[in-house]
Amino acid sequence: MARLLRRRNVEALNLSIRHCPKDRVSALPWAPGDVFSFVLYHKQRTWKGARDEVGVWTRELIALALRHGGRYYLPCQLHATVDQFYAAYPEAAQLRRTKQQVDPAGKLSNELWRKHL
Repeated sequence: MARLLRRRNVEALNLSIRHCPKDRVSALPWAPGDVFSFVLYHKQRTWKGARDEVGVWTRELIALALRHGGRYYLPCQLHATVDQFYAAYPEAAQLRRTKQQVDPAGKLSNELWRKHL
C-alpha cells in the first residue's frame, strides 16, 4: 500500500488501522468476519482530472485488497469496477434478487444501484 501511494503521489494525511467486528446485519457486509481495516485520509482536489486520478489509484488499492482476501468499504465515490465490486461483495447477487422482489419498479435507488446492481 505504501509503495502504491508513493508511486501515485497520493497526498496521504493519515492512515488509521481499526479493528472491525464481524458485520452480522448488512446484506453487503464489508466485514464478513472480524477484521482490521485501513482508513486512508487524503487530500483530493475537486476538478475532474484530480477526481479521475483518485479513481485510478483507488482501483489499484481495491485490487491490492482483493489479492490479499480483503474487501473495501462502499464509499460515496464509486471508483471500483463492476468486476471489483462483485469480487468484494459476492452477496450482491442475492441482494439484487431480493430487491427485484420487493421493489420491482426500482423506485428505491441510488448511484450504487445504477452502477453495480
